[in-house]
Amino acid sequence: MDDEILILEELREDIRYQANQRAARATQSWLIGRGLAAEAQDLQMAPMEGNTPAPGLFTAVRMMGDSCTDSCNAADTVLLLLRQEFDATSGEKVEAALEASSIAAREVERWMRRIAALCIGLSTYLTNTDETVRADRAAVVALKLVNEPMTLVDDGLWHCSTRFDEFSTELAGDLGRMIIDHDCTLTIEAIDAEDSFRIDFEVDDVGNLSARLSGAEHVHPSAMVELGWKVVGGTFLAEWDDPLPISNPIWLVITTLQEHLHVSSPTELRCSIEQSGPIAYV
Repeated sequence: MDDEILILEELREDIRYQANQRAARATQSWLIGRGLAAEAQDLQMAPMEGNTPAPGLFTAVRMMGDSCTDSCNAADTVLLLLRQEFDATSGEKVEAALEASSIAAREVERWMRRIAALCIGLSTYLTNTDETVRADRAAVVALKLVNEPMTLVDDGLWHCSTRFDEFSTELAGDLGRMIIDHDCTLTIEAIDAEDSFRIDFEVDDVGNLSARLSGAEHVHPSAMVELGWKVVGGTFLAEWDDPLPISNPIWLVITTLQEHLHVSSPTELRCSIEQSGPIAYV
């Protein structure tokens, strides 16, 4: 009987540890995310440039905080259940609460990474200073925080911009994450079926970036070449070797969208991300 009591107490202690670890994981990510958000606000108000938009920053902070609260509350539910007498349903309740705490902790990390991407996007348009380098390093640490870091493909795109200056920040953050991740493709298409153009950003296995524009038969090749595109096999291609200034491909694509593809708002676009290998251009 004493052995059974000892085993039960050891089991309870293990479950307590698991619950506290999940809450600690969520809280650590929340703290890092809050710090990144403060860095993002500082970057927005950089003395020389200033007022660079960070679309969705406050929403991300709020969602991250809500998820942290959910994870901690679920962990507290586990601790409460462990203080009560076990019955036939106790095991299921404890397991469900532990899983809920884990899911919420992963959601905290997801929002933290989205804030990190905004930091990368903001620093793209600022002069290289100690502050921007510090913010970029902090963002990379956040992206690689957990034992199994999630890529942008895992997290999925999160865009809430309605203006092109906001979209530029989002897209720069996406490309920054892609260069860190490698081997992925981000596609931009028009929602309207009448506009069949497609832009593919691809990052290869060493961090080199390429952009390909296809389905834009109505544009003038000479104007596109003057802008910075190359004509390759009936499509337009641009390439940049790592390390690269992310602002260059962003400028090229945003200018193409506005001036040559006549897109008036990023709300007219559909973006997607997927894992990929090298694209063969013919």
